[in-house]
Amino acid sequence: MSQKGISNPGVTSPGAFVLIQSQTVPLDAQVTSLVFNYGITPEYNNYFFLITNFSYVGFNGNVTGIQISSDGGLTYETTGYYDANFGATPVTAMSLINQQFDGYSVISICQPSYLCNFTSGSGYLMTNGTAGSGYGYFPPTSHFYGGGVSVVGCYPNNFVVNAFKYICDDGTPFSGTFSLYGIKE
Repeated sequence: MSQKGISNPGVTSPGAFVLIQSQTVPLDAQVTSLVFNYGITPEYNNYFFLITNFSYVGFNGNVTGIQISSDGGLTYETTGYYDANFGATPVTAMSLINQQFDGYSVISICQPSYLCNFTSGSGYLMTNGTAGSGYGYFPPTSHFYGGGVSVVGCYPNNFVVNAFKYICDDGTPFSGTFSLYGIKE
């Protein structure tokens, strides 16, 4: 997909965005993970995940991201993800925000991300967003991605996703509105 010169790897010939679910979490709820376990079906291979009014307190510089599941959310993959921030070092979640915020007490942002190749079972699963530009190294092929919209996270295995959970990998509570859209192709 390309709009106004921005290329989004993994998303081709986009159609309509179809709202699958939206969840709003108040900060006083002390939520540390948020599950999306319905509506992720082969009808859509690519998704758009929009986080608005996102806030968290005491964030110590770790990343936010998703952990994927192929059994409806009974278990989640907790290893084998790669992240543009950490290069060739595996991390515990597929990043959605390619930034670290050391030293802040409250962060409030809006973050759109694409979730690419989630239900086909063929090829790498990737997330990319508009948080900024950067370069990422994703084993085992040692490809570099970068530019205006960077690939932020990668799970370099064939995997069919039917649920995921959003987390701050340091366990920090968060708030905001989290909306998942399927992309009709």
